[in-house]
Amino acid sequence: MESNTISMRVEDGTDTPPAAAAADALTSGTLASEAPANGNSAVKPVSAAVEAAHFEALNRQIKLLTEANDRVVRVVRRQLFSTSLFISFVRGMALGLGWVIGTTLVVGMLVIFLHHFDSAPWVGEYVRRIIEYLQGKPGG
Repeated sequence: MESNTISMRVEDGTDTPPAAAAADALTSGTLASEAPANGNSAVKPVSAAVEAAHFEALNRQIKLLTEANDRVVRVVRRQLFSTSLFISFVRGMALGLGWVIGTTLVVGMLVIFLHHFDSAPWVGEYVRRIIEYLQGKPGG
């Protein structure tokens, strides 16, 4: 695979990647073509064409990173959506189960409570019908 990076030759003979050279130039406040007059800079002055090539390489790298970031964002969003659907499904199942269990407990307690009024003189027959209805027995 061919590398898309361009490097700058420094006085000690090593190659500096353009991103590092650009970062050094930005932090020092000078471009590579604007070397200080005192000659203490380790970067040799380069022509505008070389500098343009370096910036073009940086632009390509930025575009590649942006595209990779966009792909990662799409994958993360897709994962969050599918996770959200699963969590919503489980939550709905738990909610339904809770309703069933809660209703069963409330009706059971109501039947037990109404059994105490089964022998009451005025409401006994009415309570007996309610109990039969709740228990599913056909009334007569």
